[in-house]
Amino acid sequence: METATETVALPGYARALVTGASGFIGSHLVRRLIADGVEVHALTSAVSSVTPVRLVDVVDRITLHEASLTDRSAMDAVVSASAPTHVFHLGAYTHVGKSWDRIDECVQVNVQGTANLAEALSRAHCRRVVSVGTSEIYGDVASPFREDEPVRPISPYSATKYAAECLCRVFHQGRGLPVVMVRPFNAYGPAQSPDRIIPEVITRALRGQDILMTHGHQTREFNFVEDVVDGMVRAAVAPGVEGEIINIGCGEDIAIRDVATLVLKLMGDPVMARFGALADRPTEIWSMHADTTKTRALLGWEPRHTLEDGLERIQHSGAYLSAEKELNFFDDHWDRGLPWYAEQFAPAPPGARAGEATPSYFYSDTPSTASPRRCPKSGCSCCYANRYGGPGRSLSSPASWARRAGSSLLRCGTRWRTPPACPGRDGCPGTWQEGATPNASKPSMTDSGATPCWFSSTRSWWQTR
Repeated sequence: METATETVALPGYARALVTGASGFIGSHLVRRLIADGVEVHALTSAVSSVTPVRLVDVVDRITLHEASLTDRSAMDAVVSASAPTHVFHLGAYTHVGKSWDRIDECVQVNVQGTANLAEALSRAHCRRVVSVGTSEIYGDVASPFREDEPVRPISPYSATKYAAECLCRVFHQGRGLPVVMVRPFNAYGPAQSPDRIIPEVITRALRGQDILMTHGHQTREFNFVEDVVDGMVRAAVAPGVEGEIINIGCGEDIAIRDVATLVLKLMGDPVMARFGALADRPTEIWSMHADTTKTRALLGWEPRHTLEDGLERIQHSGAYLSAEKELNFFDDHWDRGLPWYAEQFAPAPPGARAGEATPSYFYSDTPSTASPRRCPKSGCSCCYANRYGGPGRSLSSPASWARRAGSSLLRCGTRWRTPPACPGRDGCPGTWQEGATPNASKPSMTDSGATPCWFSSTRSWWQTR
């Protein structure tokens, strides 16, 4: 059951810069700001012609900046180009366990990256900077965690995030940077990466794989991502909070084993959770939950969703609802060109009608296995392909492709061809028949058995290279 709270938004004149915009929480924040009518500038570290996957459905409504936080001159350029009134700094290396093997990256991105951004912002005229830390900063101290108590980070990730937070405080005191530091507790929701507990349980269950876990006695908060985003927006507009550290968490924890059990129950218990199959981490934090006194007093924030509410929202969103979508979404093949993101996000552009060209797109819902034909748009030299079903959408790059439920909606300027043979990925000896399609639901398998790689000969598709 959702709890009613007063809606808060940035002012109408706001221009928001979001670092880490293509991440799980960052992409949800971008959508929230768009819905609030804010001009959004999204910073992503992926310097590529391919639109970041979590932003593909909103790329026409934001200004996308591609730069690394570790590049000092790039931060100056991004801040100058966006001229933000409000900044949300979420860009970071975020994996706790893997941070032990990537300490240099943690330091460079989380510490040096924050310093670079703070330097650039200290000469700008923004009204508020929200620096997003983590509850992991608290480390192995007694919970509930209070913002004014000493912390003991116990991983390279948490140590570097604490260092970043200290830098923000220094820039506030020394250069007047109007920054507030927030420490969000565990978030979950649609589009989360599969290396986090809730999506990992869901994805493994959809694959029919038992869940290998520790005994699961450690407890954590679980906050629905929209609630966490709301806390960040409130931190951006609340009066007099510059220089403060504020928790964003519900204050209620639950054992990890109980979370896994609840998720599996909602899915009909398709597999078993094998508790004790994995060893505990040597630096495990056994209890993590927030003291929310300061949060409620300064931000007027409280979560709208219980854990059960949020899990139902995930189910209804369709993000994990079918094995096909789940495999498309989470198998980390999107950066190799598979078109799964259009399955999840892409709508038809405004005004698109079957058989008619729009200023940027040609859309057809007519079934066809014919070779690509010339776009009917006057003066356009691009090609398009017909498929069946609902609308689909290409990426912003002319050399990219996408689909949704089998139809075609290809950006003008895209050129298409079908190679006569399998490109030989991973030593594949098979042939790629004309009109073959990547098997998006199972990227390492085929429908027909004609090839052992990504290509199948049972459906018509045209790939660009």
